[in-house]
Amino acid sequence: MSDLISPETKIQWDGTDGVVIGTLKKLDEWTEWGAPDGGHFFPVELDSQYEGMEITVEGVSTPEKTAAERLWILQADEAHTQRKKFTFKAEGEEIFTLDLSQAELSA
Repeated sequence: MSDLISPETKIQWDGTDGVVIGTLKKLDEWTEWGAPDGGHFFPVELDSQYEGMEITVEGVSTPEKTAAERLWILQADEAHTQRKKFTFKAEGEEIFTLDLSQAELSA
């Protein structure tokens, strides 16, 4: 997933809240993910402790995944997201919130 973010991109954590700092690269298209117009994306892989749990994410257009899927790809472009904060929940309990509003979107 390093083709999605620049090497200096990181998450600054403050408890269960994280702010993504750095540059998200622009992909011209990503048809296998359902983004034919491309965009800026941020990968999130949940720890194995969440395997088998129902995971939901507030702030994305498709908020649920099956229990076996731990990899999430967040699209940071305004037109494709409800907001720039994404709250991850496992079995209805909040795990963490990621804020992508400070991430730089490359041209």
